[in-house]
Amino acid sequence: MPDRFVVALASGNDSADDAPASAAPGTTFGSRVSARLSRPVAIDSLVAFRIAYGAITAWASLRYFLNGWIEELFVRPRVYLPFFDWAVPLPGAAMYGLFAVLLGLSLCIALGYRYRLAVAAFFVGFTYLQLVDRANYLNHYYLISLVALLLLVVPAHRSCSLDVRARRVARATAVPAWCVWLLRFQVGLVYVFGAIAKLNQDWLCAAQPVRIWLGANVDLPLIGSLLQSAEVAFVVAYAGLLFDLAVVPGLLVRRTRPLAYAAMLVFHVSTRALFPIGVFPWLMIGLTPIFFAPSWPRRWTGAAPAETELVADPWPRGRRLGAALLLVYAVLQLSLPLRHWLQPGDLYWHEDGFRFSWQIMVMEKYGRISFTVTDPATGRKFAVNPSDHLQPAQLRMMTTQPDMILDFAHRIGRRYREQLGRPVEVRATSFVSLNGRPSQPFVDPGVDLMRVDSSQPRPQWIAPLNR
Repeated sequence: MPDRFVVALASGNDSADDAPASAAPGTTFGSRVSARLSRPVAIDSLVAFRIAYGAITAWASLRYFLNGWIEELFVRPRVYLPFFDWAVPLPGAAMYGLFAVLLGLSLCIALGYRYRLAVAAFFVGFTYLQLVDRANYLNHYYLISLVALLLLVVPAHRSCSLDVRARRVARATAVPAWCVWLLRFQVGLVYVFGAIAKLNQDWLCAAQPVRIWLGANVDLPLIGSLLQSAEVAFVVAYAGLLFDLAVVPGLLVRRTRPLAYAAMLVFHVSTRALFPIGVFPWLMIGLTPIFFAPSWPRRWTGAAPAETELVADPWPRGRRLGAALLLVYAVLQLSLPLRHWLQPGDLYWHEDGFRFSWQIMVMEKYGRISFTVTDPATGRKFAVNPSDHLQPAQLRMMTTQPDMILDFAHRIGRRYREQLGRPVEVRATSFVSLNGRPSQPFVDPGVDLMRVDSSQPRPQWIAPLNR
């Protein structure tokens, strides 16, 4: 089957997906959904999404050079706490080279040059960077990797791209609607699960950690004194919750879409001004227009509509397999953020299931920790100061995250075992403050962490939270 087919436009229909899909009487709900997702829609919004994504990731890569983060996070550390042991950092010069390559790949994505190769290479390189050290994990970096994976699936390079100009691929003016809905699904999940995460006692009853963050901006002119007010903190907390709850439904309805996007602009620009959250606001501002009608770029620029629809078929073969893989992906994305419900205890305390679940701006933790290595054969003890081994950013994250504490303890234990020639014991003394509470004991100081396997439930060796 060819990878595109031609359909004549009828009655000037621009293939926007706001109109209800027609269905024959007696068809099932599944058939109607399948018909709606299969019908052609304009490719314009997909192209705008590709350009915005490439431009933003290029800026994100460039910021690592401008702010000296490559040296700080990937070259200077003597100890790394990776997600997987094989995710070792490259030599210093190679790390700089990798970021330069990612910058170039981002521009290739935006321009649609060797699109498939560029997206695949960017996904591998950028995801690898996130696996090198858990201290560098951020929700929006996780989103960047997921979107790169999805851009591999959709034919966002079939219009306004150098690949089309060089005739490496045929031009298309339309794509199946599921291509647009796939990206809407991914972007929408960030807001939906962000709202669910805020339905907790600290956010609703104490406006925490919003009060902590607002209080850090007391030096701002005009509004600085207001940000210390508990009333203002509650207003901001509930406004953030209501925004996350309402923005996706608002974007899905044509009449409320402009208002929802305007609210999103105000929300993200305000949070960027108040809180140091990197490129996340710009990423969401750039990607969220995917919720607009697929022809919105053409309408806004005043370009004439195409006389025929040249529909790009992403899967000329193996449609059923592709649909099955996307269904598995959707189930994973819906279930991963909820997996912490299977764990006892407070998620923000033990953090088992915290990552990859869109727990955005719902927790502020401060901690301090020290380690003691004991030689059981002689009873000799060695005090270990983690600041002698970790960079400040690593130390700040490690002191409050149990899996990083355990990983660091095992690395210390292995080093002393090699020096002494026999097994050792490693214990930690730690105190953590969660969302403004007084510091509390965190790791059970009586537990030999060398005997704790990373697969064991953390509540067994993490002291319970005293609310």
